[in-house]
Amino acid sequence: MFEKWRIKEHMEVSDAAGRHIGTVDEVEDNRIKLTRSDSADGAHHYLDWESVDRIEDNRVYLKAGTPLPAGREGTLSETESGTGTGMAGDLSGGPGAGTTSGSGVR
Repeated sequence: MFEKWRIKEHMEVSDAAGRHIGTVDEVEDNRIKLTRSDSADGAHHYLDWESVDRIEDNRVYLKAGTPLPAGREGTLSETESGTGTGMAGDLSGGPGAGTTSGSGVR
């Protein structure tokens, strides 16, 4: 287990295999806000801090199976196996957005 206070602005966020997913803009409550510059749609996207597997070398690693933010396909496990086929839910955080069932991602 990690301490969420260790997640800092500008830390890289990577999937379980170490591939770049985004950059931390800030931590809001129990969510990690990603920068807009890493987003395909230019909007902020959020990850629940419970999606974090570990923090190493100034990098946040997400748990395998975590749905990816908009602009990325599938989930981490699908991406790792090359079978990603689409988005796992609305992760925009905007009106009508919710969490993907059981994922903790907003």
